Amino acid sequence: MNQPKKFNFGFPSKKNPKTPEETKRKTTESVEGPNKKTKSIEDEDDLFAIAGLAPPSKDEDDPLDAFMADMSEQAKTEKVEPKIRRDDIEEEDELESYMRHMKEKGVTVGANNQPMPDLDENANSDDEVYAAAAAIDRLEQHDDEPPVKKEIEPLARLDHQTISYLPIEKNFYTEHEDMAALDHGRVQAILKEMGVRVSGTQVPKP
Repeated sequence: MNQPKKFNFGFPSKKNPKTPEETKRKTTESVEGPNKKTKSIEDEDDLFAIAGLAPPSKDEDDPLDAFMADMSEQAKTEKVEPKIRRDDIEEEDELESYMRHMKEKGVTVGANNQPMPDLDENANSDDEVYAAAAAIDRLEQHDDEPPVKKEIEPLARLDHQTISYLPIEKNFYTEHEDMAALDHGRVQAILKEMGVRVSGTQVPKP
């Protein structure tokens, strides 16, 4: 009679137990082996020789160090130029900024011959702003370049008799079926009840 086989699921087998020393010795033998070869690289010249490259010369300077040294010397020799302008005079004010923006867009602002009025520092009107802009234009304008005025030619008159247009229908009102079924007497009765009076030709119902 055959005996049933026993299976161990996830449990170590009780057959031929091994001691920790035997397991460690077998692992060491399988990893190291009799033909193990090791080679150590002790200096940088050996590394360049293995890679087939020439070792760098020790007398050469590092390019980064040379560049930084050059920048340091240049910073020492350079002198900061003194600031000779005044910010409060050369700073662009609102009017100059507006004029520059309009000139960039190709628009001439205040190009007329009106004299520049006396401006009040508390005044804030469009007329004074445009007058000031006109005065600035006159000051900046060269004598040999007169102001350019564009002349707009009028459009030619159209002769509609010579133009072929698509036909159109002017009768935009469509009468409802119930309204169209009413006779003249019924329409007059409805108008009388509603107090409505109509006049004209071809008046829609009711």
